Amino acid sequence: RHLDQEIRELSSAVISVDRKGRINRSEALQMLEPEDIYPFCKEESLKRALDLVAQQYGLMFAKLSVEFAGEREWAISPATISFGVPDIEVGKVVGTDSWEGVEATIYINEIYRNIPEKVAAILAHELGHVLLVTIDDTGNDNERRTDIVTYICGLGKLSLNGSGNSRSRLGYLDPEEAAYIFSRVCVHNGISYKMAIRGLAEEARNYVRTYRSFWKW
Repeated sequence: RHLDQEIRELSSAVISVDRKGRINRSEALQMLEPEDIYPFCKEESLKRALDLVAQQYGLMFAKLSVEFAGEREWAISPATISFGVPDIEVGKVVGTDSWEGVEATIYINEIYRNIPEKVAAILAHELGHVLLVTIDDTGNDNERRTDIVTYICGLGKLSLNGSGNSRSRLGYLDPEEAAYIFSRVCVHNGISYKMAIRGLAEEARNYVRTYRSFWKW
């Protein structure tokens, strides 16, 4: 019930916000498929991968950039995001009345340079932070809520595949929680089980299979 409540609250927040350039959330949810982004998750085409995720979120008018950064600068952090406007108010960029002027740079730890499923998951999560800033959702448990938003906005396959095994896991949700949220979102949006598991890594597919009963067709 707690997870269902979180899904409903964040879904309502994402859908209700109507700002210039945002995707019409009344339309059927379209998943971003791993096969459509993984080929671009390398240094020479990283901006294209970023643009695909930004488009999925409806952040096309934000000024976004991404680059790999040296491991020594990071300790154990997979990535970080830096906003170009230092005095951002919660949910509002100074001097504007919407998120259109947001500038943000994502720095990805170079240890993931050749691991496209990790890069894609990181992009989904970090741009989720940008989205939450635009809807005034920067309160408690922000990292967890950011992960949930990736599923609500059709980036769940990237998050599930990128979470990896227990030794190299990314994200702030338990695998069972992530699979539950993914399954709930798919069923709610009329996405068949066959299409839901398409493109999922074997481990991710096994977690989703636990909730096969959610699909009545």
